[in-house]
Amino acid sequence: IPIEAGYKYIFLRHFFVMGELGYSLFRYYSLDSNNNGKLVTNRTGGFSYGPSLGVQLGVLELRLKYETIQLNAGNINDLRLRLGFNF
Repeated sequence: IPIEAGYKYIFLRHFFVMGELGYSLFRYYSLDSNNNGKLVTNRTGGFSYGPSLGVQLGVLELRLKYETIQLNAGNINDLRLRLGFNF
């Protein structure tokens, strides 16, 4: 569950850059090898940030976003292409 806040800056008529900061919570399940293979619930979280670049065409928005989440065990990184509807 990401909890983020961001700011969108429109620098040309339809083009924008956006930045988001926040915290992401994770819950995942695994089998405990020390306890007869019972299902164990694990929780973790980490600081997240993501810059993006996009174009807004009326009510439609196309955005390319890179996001990273910093966890104790390492980072989760992804690159997303988003098609959104603004109302």
